Amino acid sequence: NGLYVDTNGNATFANITANENNGGAYIFAVNNLTLATFVNVTFTGVNTFNNNTSGDGLNVNTDGAITISNITANANEYYGAYLDNLGNANGIKAITLSGTNMFNSNKDDGLYIEASGNVTLTRITANYNNDPGLDVSHGVYVYSSFGNILLTCGSMYNNEGYGYDLTVGFVGKTITL
Repeated sequence: NGLYVDTNGNATFANITANENNGGAYIFAVNNLTLATFVNVTFTGVNTFNNNTSGDGLNVNTDGAITISNITANANEYYGAYLDNLGNANGIKAITLSGTNMFNSNKDDGLYIEASGNVTLTRITANYNNDPGLDVSHGVYVYSSFGNILLTCGSMYNNEGYGYDLTVGFVGKTITL
């Protein structure tokens, strides 16, 4: 990987570039010490994860909130960005993407999110995501178990599967486009 982090404390990054590696950036940030404390992952500035030949552009697994601004994750072998705070969740935590975000020409989904809480996405472009194999690639896949989904300003076209595949898991939650 261009960047590999395994931590039980908060992880904050700014202006990260991880291009043309086997995998772009892999962040595993889970507090294994106590169930009462969560580990948050934050990317600020402009972040680029392109042309990674054997993995995702950005892969974040955490038990806390994920906050990312201005990400470009294009032409990766698997997902452009894979963001998960559901699999390790001990609580309901948000995932937020702000700024301008591009996920184009990846072989799996451009943007894949499994969230325990609210998901807020701003200015998302996810085009031409296509796996010539058996998998079906979507522009944006989001599942939130206990939160709402808000997508403001998006462009998804020419993906192998859906442009958007959005699901909220709990009764009474909403999806707003």
